[in-house]
Amino acid sequence: MKARTLLITILLLTVVIIFIAGGTKKEISVDEAIEAFSYTWVNPDYSRDMGRKIVVHPDGIISIYGLVELSLDTPHREERYTIDEAWANRDRNIWFKTTHTMPEGTTYQINKINKSGTVWEYHFSFSDLPDEINSDAPKYRIRYRQ
Repeated sequence: MKARTLLITILLLTVVIIFIAGGTKKEISVDEAIEAFSYTWVNPDYSRDMGRKIVVHPDGIISIYGLVELSLDTPHREERYTIDEAWANRDRNIWFKTTHTMPEGTTYQINKINKSGTVWEYHFSFSDLPDEINSDAPKYRIRYRQ
């Protein structure tokens, strides 16, 4: 009876450890995050001020355009970004924390690019880095790779 209880306890502990370990993040290099991030992202439903088109360059520059149709040589504004940390979750989505410097000040973002690389979601703050992406928050954004 004791052996059976011990065996069940060990089995349950093993399952719990596997479950918990499966949800942890796997750190990836900043270069991998930059590769996933460096595209043209659009959301034509946003206002011009929010930027309907964003081009992320691998050299740390983001070009923001008020209209999707604008040529790449006429950005509305530019900002500089730095990737502070990057990881992939067990669903193979790429997550990363960024700091953005622009004339108005500094913002902090938590970002997620889905595993197919076609959807970029982020949540930003002017004071400190958000812990999660909250799609109901006013500072939540979603964009689609063009």
